[in-house]
Amino acid sequence: MEVSWKSRTAADQAQPKVPERSFIPRSAKLLLSILLLWFVMRLTNPAALWTALRSIDIPLMSVTILMYFPAQALAAYRWNFLLKQLGRPISFWALLGHNVRGQVSTLILPGQISGDLVRAAGAARGQNGKVTIALSVVIDKVAFLIAVIGCALLGWVEHGPLSQFRSMYVILGSAAMLALVLLSLLCRYRPSRSVQWLTYLQQRWPGLLRYSSILEEVCTVPRIKVGTMGQVLAFALALQAFQVMGSYVLLRAMHISVDIGDWAAINAFVALAQVLPLSIGGLGIREGLFAGTLALFGIAVSKATAFSLVGFTLNVLLILMMWLLLGVVPAGLKRVAERSAL
Repeated sequence: MEVSWKSRTAADQAQPKVPERSFIPRSAKLLLSILLLWFVMRLTNPAALWTALRSIDIPLMSVTILMYFPAQALAAYRWNFLLKQLGRPISFWALLGHNVRGQVSTLILPGQISGDLVRAAGAARGQNGKVTIALSVVIDKVAFLIAVIGCALLGWVEHGPLSQFRSMYVILGSAAMLALVLLSLLCRYRPSRSVQWLTYLQQRWPGLLRYSSILEEVCTVPRIKVGTMGQVLAFALALQAFQVMGSYVLLRAMHISVDIGDWAAINAFVALAQVLPLSIGGLGIREGLFAGTLALFGIAVSKATAFSLVGFTLNVLLILMMWLLLGVVPAGLKRVAERSAL
């Protein structure tokens, strides 16, 4: 039976809060973000930056905004599809809400990995099968990384300015092969003698009995068929294509001309860098990478920085709007209804 994201159980309230991390690492990453952004802004011409912002083609930028919503729906649908294959279905709307809350967290926490942790914790709260839900997030992320690396390799195929970095493409090709192996193991490998293995461990170390449900779930998660693995990868490629096309339309709206294949590679390089928890919301790193890579195509730093800041601003506004529509507003209306019923 599917579980609605609006439902809350007593187990939700009973779960202990995760202690906050030390302030020092977070402040250091915030400082790094500010320093990187300050360095990029020093290289920009304020007048050229303002000119680039004023010259945006608003109707064309509106297309980018409209493409955001089907991309979000596709992201929730592919997670929903994956969970069904693993035998732990959760409703589409619930997963859409968890995805959005995860994206909100990336605006204030370092790296996209923090968003994956938030959405996994949200989906698992009050549910059985927490290991399966965590596994679905890992499979989802690995498949998406393969799609992103595939787009990055287009820069080598296009024989453009990015193709000169041959060693980087060797590293990316190797990473793609390793990610494919990892995806296969996550989807297909299960201990063949799982029940006997579990019984042996519990007899040998009785203390493991408290974790018996977790161990049993690890051993009995359904395998994902090879054909279904192909579908998971296809969904990941489709999502990455949506994101590439959306950002490419914004690029053209700002009168920046780059071949679509090269842009897919540039966008992928920036996406890969933002996965790592190096700065808050990718701020500074994103602007620096866009400025550096687009400079290879003769694009001025001011234009590249303007594009990055506009894209980031649109992303923040759209994420917050989705968060309000899916979480804050329904919760507020529910409280109002409960008070009026008293």
